[in-house]
Amino acid sequence: MKRAVTAGPGKRPGLAPSLTRSAIAEAAPAEGVAGFSLPGVAARLGVGHSTLYRYADNWDALVRSAIELVAERTAWPSAELPWCDLLTGFADALWGACEAFPGLAEAS
Repeated sequence: MKRAVTAGPGKRPGLAPSLTRSAIAEAAPAEGVAGFSLPGVAARLGVGHSTLYRYADNWDALVRSAIELVAERTAWPSAELPWCDLLTGFADALWGACEAFPGLAEAS
């Protein structure tokens, strides 16, 4: 539950801010990387879609954030592997990311 913030000098009272770039990047893959919309992500987060523009300039920026999050969460193979095993490991990791995050293969 969010708690109300006490207004100080120059501050408006209201709920404590909980929306972050990270929270937005998390919500986008949950909607489907290639098929999400700003209104869909906003609804998932419980905010108006115009609020997202404070954190992402446009839809492309939001897609980039989502893809970066997917890349960070993907278990990539060690660069120390022999080249054939390394390529196989990258293919397996990418396949797993596409299964875990529907629409990733279609995102550009």
